[in-house]
Formats: sequence, C-alpha cells, structure tokens
Amino acid sequence: MCMRTKDGIIFEITGHDYDTVKRFEKLHESCNYGMTGDKLEYSFVPTSLGLLTVVECSCGQKLSIGDLIGPGKKFEEKDYPPLSKWDRENKAFEDQAKAILLLKDPKLFRLTFGSEQRLDILYAYVFGVARFGDSRIRKALTYKYSTKDTSGDEKGNIDEFFRAFEQGILKEVKKYECTDEQLLKMLHPEE
Repeated sequence: MCMRTKDGIIFEITGHDYDTVKRFEKLHESCNYGMTGDKLEYSFVPTSLGLLTVVECSCGQKLSIGDLIGPGKKFEEKDYPPLSKWDRENKAFEDQAKAILLLKDPKLFRLTFGSEQRLDILYAYVFGVARFGDSRIRKALTYKYSTKDTSGDEKGNIDEFFRAFEQGILKEVKKYECTDEQLLKMLHPEE
C-alpha cells in the first residue's frame, strides 16, 4: 500500500503492518464515511527514531503501526472496536482530565505556563477547559477558590484542588467502564 503526498513523497505500508491495516479496515467496514469521503485517514510522522504511522477511522478509533511500535506487534481486534458516540465523548473527557492532571507535576506546569505552579493560573486554565469541554469536567470542579477559602499556603491549596478534582473525575469514570490506563494510574498512583 503506497501513499503519495502533494510534494511527491511516498509512504509505504508493507508486510506485517499492511496485514494489520487490512484487518483494522475490515473490522471498521460498517463505520460511516468521514467528512472527506473516506473511512480511514493516514498520518505519517517521521522521527529520528523511525516512522510512526497512525490510521484513524472516521469513528475515531486509532491504530498505530510502524518502526516506533516495533515489528510483529500482535493486532487484537478486541482492542480496536468501532467507537460509538458515547465512546468518543468518554475519550474526549478522559483526554481533558489527563491534560489537567498532568499539571500536578510542578515541572510540567512550569513548562506549560512559563511560571512556577500557582493556583490562580491553574484555576483559570481548568475553567477554560471546563467551559469549552465535556460537562463532566465542570462537575469534577468541586473545589471552591476564593481569597477567604485559601490557607495562604500555595502548595497546600494546589494539593487540595487536585485532591478534590481527582475525586470528581474518579466519580465520573466509575459511571462507565474506563479503559484509559494512563488516566486510571493518575487517579490511583499507588496501584
């Protein structure tokens, strides 16, 4: 299977990866066509470590193949089912929650915002996500922030914010079968 870009660059999918894509395509044959009239979209990401190829179905399910994944990775149909509207909404919710929870790390916060970890910046960002994101993010924002609610200890206030936010997210993911291992580990780091 060959793909050619507008600039004449050719990307090939061969061997085991070709067989995997064909199995993925067959598994998603009942999915609707996307906005461009195709069911599958291919993204090729050349890196210094190799080529990563991502095949995305119009339903939202993604398959990663290529040099970075390693040869011979076994394709399990059960891991790549067509996604329903509810599955896509859950994935978006999980991605939004992870983006917020990653900011618990002061180093990532500094990289993201160019500032030491501060509750006012964190809170403004989270409310931006909540305003335009999944309504379940808003439900998870149970921590009330005002000048009289703060103890004066910035780290303690940030820790309290994340504790309450994690509890809210955990309450929401218990309502369905969350399979996002990264998010579950963020919510249960001791397990």
